[in-house]
Amino acid sequence: MRKFSDKTAVLQHFYGYRTFRPGQEALIDSILSGRDTLGILPTGGGKSICYQIPALLLPGLTIVVSPLISLIRDQTLSLRKRGIPAAALVSGMTAAEREAVLRDAAGGRLKLLYLAPERLLLDEFTEFSKRLRVSLLCVDEAHCVSKWGREFRPSYLAVRPFADLLSSGARPVVAAFTATASPEVRADIIRLIGLRKPFCFTSGFDRPNLYYGVMRPKNKYRILILLLKSFRGKCGIIYCRTRAAAEDLTGLLTADGFRAVCYHAGMDPARRESGMDAFISGKTRLIVATCAFGMGIDKPDVRFVIHYNMPGDVESYYQEAGRAGRDGLPSVCILFADHRDVVISRFFLSRIKSPELLREGYGNLTAMRKLASGKQCVRRFLLGYFGEEAPESCGNCSVCGAKTGPEEGPPAGVPDPDLRSDLRALRLRLARERGILPYRIFSDRTIGDLAARRPVRFRELLGIEGVNVLSCIKYGADFLQEIRAWNDCHLILEAAASRISRESRPRPPA
Repeated sequence: MRKFSDKTAVLQHFYGYRTFRPGQEALIDSILSGRDTLGILPTGGGKSICYQIPALLLPGLTIVVSPLISLIRDQTLSLRKRGIPAAALVSGMTAAEREAVLRDAAGGRLKLLYLAPERLLLDEFTEFSKRLRVSLLCVDEAHCVSKWGREFRPSYLAVRPFADLLSSGARPVVAAFTATASPEVRADIIRLIGLRKPFCFTSGFDRPNLYYGVMRPKNKYRILILLLKSFRGKCGIIYCRTRAAAEDLTGLLTADGFRAVCYHAGMDPARRESGMDAFISGKTRLIVATCAFGMGIDKPDVRFVIHYNMPGDVESYYQEAGRAGRDGLPSVCILFADHRDVVISRFFLSRIKSPELLREGYGNLTAMRKLASGKQCVRRFLLGYFGEEAPESCGNCSVCGAKTGPEEGPPAGVPDPDLRSDLRALRLRLARERGILPYRIFSDRTIGDLAARRPVRFRELLGIEGVNVLSCIKYGADFLQEIRAWNDCHLILEAAASRISRESRPRPPA
């Protein structure tokens, strides 16, 4: 591999960029100066470059500790495609494959070696590492070291003794990176990984291209369908709190004609990897997943993230929502707030034995409920949670949008074509259930009037031509529920989905 002495030349040669993003250059310079480093950059902020470029400029090997095999494979494959000598040591490899990687590492033919933290616990590997010239030990997704974090991995506690073991020669620079970390988690990272007087850089947590919407729908699935119809053709993630919920929702969506794949840690590995590959490659545009999906996944064109269930803490929500719009284009994050999700969170908390962790867990849940209350600007709450100042109103969330008014939709009196189509579909379903012709329920003219005037109460429904008391009793509740769901969704759809639609329209020449 060609040798470089300048970080900008490496950036342009291997990554095709001429300039660094905010914070990247300072973090790279810190590592190259020999100083331990902690970098906290939001999802899509370019964390990987901050340690990959030093790895190419430093004389020895860089060992990268990363939590997920899928993430490790994704990173090493991406580096090899760029012509960078990188390899991984992960479970599932044959003995011959492992030996080949170790030979390349010992022979100086690798610049980056990725592995899971559990490998640091193996005596065979630690003894082998003593013979390597390790210039940089990098801990990716470093929040996993903290018991206060939502993805605590006990094996991450092996990082510090491993670094101390390497200190028998020349101690390598130790760097840690993550997307989100509260002050408590940051302190844990520094202490538990053993960073020595580190240079710490935290970029701004604001993601201006993201629209944050909070909804409290009575019929979550119905609202979800409306959202997905609006986002049709766009790439998106739906997060569920439990594996069973993810499986059930994937089945419902598939039955309703949506091409969706499921992803959670309890699935058969082959099925899970197949689904992820289909989503990453663009063969499937919709994935229903638990929190097991997304950490470090390089998928820049996710246009919407929907939390079908409310996460148990703000950090989880921020990081998962942040997987939308990594390319900087307008994208949408919708949170469904439901009291039943609070019950689920309390159930998970009831299994915690430590009083200290239990108090912290309930504190996290309380903060998440405040975010989901819809009583203050969502962006202001998020930035304040991570210690940043923000204006009273951002103009780009469901709370501020409700105050300032969304883009105009079809005026009252003009039938909305999507609503009319949905009402016709409802009429057909009810007719089939009762074995009657659709027009026996309501005529096309009545359906058009319903779509134009959008009644939400029975007395308003009786004012529609073609609706009598008997038909109101028989079918009114179903049609009113459909219209209410459309109304609940309409403001957010207009304020959020239109941003994506405008982005995809051809632009006039300059």
